[in-house]
Amino acid sequence: MPDEQGEQAQIKKEGKTIYDAGYGSIIAKNFLAGFSRALGTLVIYLMLSGLIYYLVISIVLPQLKQYLPNLELLLGPSLPGFPKTDGSPIDSIPLNLTPQQLEMLEPLQKQATP
Repeated sequence: MPDEQGEQAQIKKEGKTIYDAGYGSIIAKNFLAGFSRALGTLVIYLMLSGLIYYLVISIVLPQLKQYLPNLELLLGPSLPGFPKTDGSPIDSIPLNLTPQQLEMLEPLQKQATP
């Protein structure tokens, strides 16, 4: 039995075992394995994100288009000054401020501008 173990040990000495490997090769192999796993995860994530985006654009959005024009009517009372989606610039968004509120804001605006 000791002879067999000795012969096996000599065979293993010819080939490199984990115990014969240096720290650098172990670190390099583990880094490569971790990097490959992260890269594979990123590819899978991008593929699933693309699939979800495609499904939302092609299936969900056409179903929602019939409800989008009514969105302002539904949310109008709860969101005064809700931005319009008619392509008007952001600066022209109407704010529903009373004249009293505007008068209160004037001193703050003068302080903010040097």
